[in-house]
Amino acid sequence: MADSYSVKITGLGKYLPEQIVNNNTVETEAGLAAGWCEREIGVRSRRWADKLTQSEMAGAAANEAIAQAGLTELDLDLIINASSGFEKKVPDGGPLLQKELGYEHTGIPSLTIQSGFQSFISALFVSVGLIAAGRYRNILICCSEILSSMVDPSNSEAYCLLGDGAGAIVLSACKENDQSHVLKMVQKTFFDSEFSISSKLGFTGIQNKVKNAKDIAIQMDLKRYRECSTDYTSQVIEQLLENFSKEQLGAAILQYLPNSKDSLLSRTTVINTITSSGLCGAASFPMALYDAVTDAKIHRGDYVLLAGTGDGFCVGGILLQY
Repeated sequence: MADSYSVKITGLGKYLPEQIVNNNTVETEAGLAAGWCEREIGVRSRRWADKLTQSEMAGAAANEAIAQAGLTELDLDLIINASSGFEKKVPDGGPLLQKELGYEHTGIPSLTIQSGFQSFISALFVSVGLIAAGRYRNILICCSEILSSMVDPSNSEAYCLLGDGAGAIVLSACKENDQSHVLKMVQKTFFDSEFSISSKLGFTGIQNKVKNAKDIAIQMDLKRYRECSTDYTSQVIEQLLENFSKEQLGAAILQYLPNSKDSLLSRTTVINTITSSGLCGAASFPMALYDAVTDAKIHRGDYVLLAGTGDGFCVGGILLQY
């Protein structure tokens, strides 16, 4: 994509389930030594949803983002569900979110963009293009994950790492004299034949009569995921910062790079996305952005970089002036 777009984030929303699951609980269930989760994964606690649905959590985060943007359903042009997981395969998560918001009679296009844990960046990539082209003015992007439903103690890495939560943003066309804009976006896919993250859940699993919860749980090879994530994310960061002084960067949100240091960002405030809530799939990006803005770590006019990887292997990032 060409550089610089007159598009800005106008609203942010977040929702976390009430149930906090501490490390001693998951370490005991997974047969791990005390302290393993924080030492090896970087997570102290995570939230797991109990009776909530994915669309209910999405609706809570989306309503906050819409209100913060000062919009109503009459102002929204498109609703995107950008979650890595799904509440149901049919109907799609887009219409389910539209119904949860009470917009089912508005006719607002509502659809899903899905590229695993990278779905939020993919949705941004598409939305920026649509707004910059003048097709739409306001787009709601929402990520909602209940990954606790797809973990099993037999895969301790996924069991300790993944959490539940929802985040949402409203992306809008800039007004005249707005300083906020999108500088650059990068998105790539490198097929991962060894599948560092995988699950048998899906139509192929149904065809093969996969029914055991252990078999459909998310399987993670953390060592390979960490290596690929570090390598590919570093390439994206380097491309995003080409012809841009990294000293200008106010904050960076990296989806998951624990225990690794990237020299490109040595002087940058890197926002931690997982310590208190685990890796919440695609929702980690908008959740971390929400926290950083709420905690005054990111202000209007700051340059912000978001980058990370998803299963597949999908990798991407965005450089923007908030």
